[in-house]
Amino acid sequence: LDESADGSPPSALQQRRHYARWFIMMRGIAVIVAGAAVFAAIAVAEVLSDRVALVLGGLVALLATLNAAYALVLTRAEPGTRFLAVQVYGDLAVLILLLHFSGGIENPLTTLLLLHVIIAGIVLGRRHAYLVAGVAILLYATMAVGEWSRALEHYTLTIFPHPVVDGRVVHAAHDAVYVGSAVVLHAILLLLVASFTTTLVERIRQDERQLRGHAERAVAQAAALERALVTQREAQSQALRAARLAAVGELAGQVAHEVNNPIAIMSAKARLLLRQHEQALPPAVAVEIGKIAEQSDRVARIAQGLLSYCRPAPGARSALDVRVPIRRALAYVDARAAAAGVRVSDELPGSLPHVRANAPELEQVFLNLFLNALDAMPAGGTLRVAAHEERHGAEAALAVEVHDTGAGIPDDIRSRIFEPFLTTKGHHGSGLGLSICQGLVGSHGGVIEVESRVGHGTRMTVRLPAEERAPVPVPDPVLAAAPVPLPVPVPVRAAEVATHG
Repeated sequence: LDESADGSPPSALQQRRHYARWFIMMRGIAVIVAGAAVFAAIAVAEVLSDRVALVLGGLVALLATLNAAYALVLTRAEPGTRFLAVQVYGDLAVLILLLHFSGGIENPLTTLLLLHVIIAGIVLGRRHAYLVAGVAILLYATMAVGEWSRALEHYTLTIFPHPVVDGRVVHAAHDAVYVGSAVVLHAILLLLVASFTTTLVERIRQDERQLRGHAERAVAQAAALERALVTQREAQSQALRAARLAAVGELAGQVAHEVNNPIAIMSAKARLLLRQHEQALPPAVAVEIGKIAEQSDRVARIAQGLLSYCRPAPGARSALDVRVPIRRALAYVDARAAAAGVRVSDELPGSLPHVRANAPELEQVFLNLFLNALDAMPAGGTLRVAAHEERHGAEAALAVEVHDTGAGIPDDIRSRIFEPFLTTKGHHGSGLGLSICQGLVGSHGGVIEVESRVGHGTRMTVRLPAEERAPVPVPDPVLAAAPVPLPVPVPVRAAEVATHG
């Protein structure tokens, strides 16, 4: 029996449907063979009397009609075990009638009864196999005893010689010893075949179940191995990426350290020159010196960002309600979000476990994530901020989700967004924002994860180790205010972070 379309083992319904179709096909072949045999036995070989031609032809027609009815039922209903049993017992009754009118117990085709028992054992199981054997024994014994007692007419099959005694043809069907031995022999054979068939079929099915179990375990092991290989490749990729970033970070830190002092001197000198000699300088020269000072400040901010990325200075940490830095960062971007037509959805719950963290550093992280989300929605959208607690055994974590409805991140960039200097903002960003965020979150023992689909937005998830919930909430002016408080003056650090994205 073939497997299902998806490669899984066939169901019980599929097996019954297969058996029913097989029954109908084999019965169609049997109708053709039986019709040809009846015609040959009567019209060609003349081993049967003409007076049984009509009866045998009617039985063949009955078998064909039953086969057509079974086929019609199969097209309109799902086959059950009873449908298969009806076919087995019906065929057995027709076979006994065919045997009776074509030689009775002298007909060598009585061995076909064994075939019915075998089929019942395969298709219907042990109980029906013995039931079919019992019914076959009963029908055969009824036919044999009926012909022996002359209650049923015996139709001679002249292919075998029959002795003539006192002018009368002697039939074996009228010999009590022959009839008795034939009935006993058929009964023993039918029961032995039922036992052998069911034992063999059950052993085969048990082996099939074991093989199926082995196959399922092999498939599961193959899937687990494939997952392990994928995990290993990802770990190797992450290790290679971490090593590459570490090398780049070390080099960038050295370069930033060397650049920081000279660029600060250049900026200071340019501003001093403007302040002391602006009136004496031509306007065009003053403008260009102003540009030098402005770009020097930008280089200084990039250098400071590189130093923060390479060697973040650990700040003082304490038990912190993460909603405080989140809502302070939201306050910084509130006016910009309103100007861009972005709706800010604060979905932070009323109570969250505390994290051990540095508030300004987390504020810097969330501010950068909010600014990136706003940059992804120039035509408006929704910025959603949510948080929830996660449990992994005895360990607890706090997950903060920043979800935007922007354009999303292309697949070829998504795996590299934490690399330094990678930016999609052109000259408006340095590409250090997410790198610094990853460093700060990592220094807190957390991770940043990204999920994004082009055209469906991006979700950044910050996971931090959580402490047990504080029994008494710690009052905070930010949490006591509205979900998104009024804007407050932006510190220089936050303004600098806005340039990192």
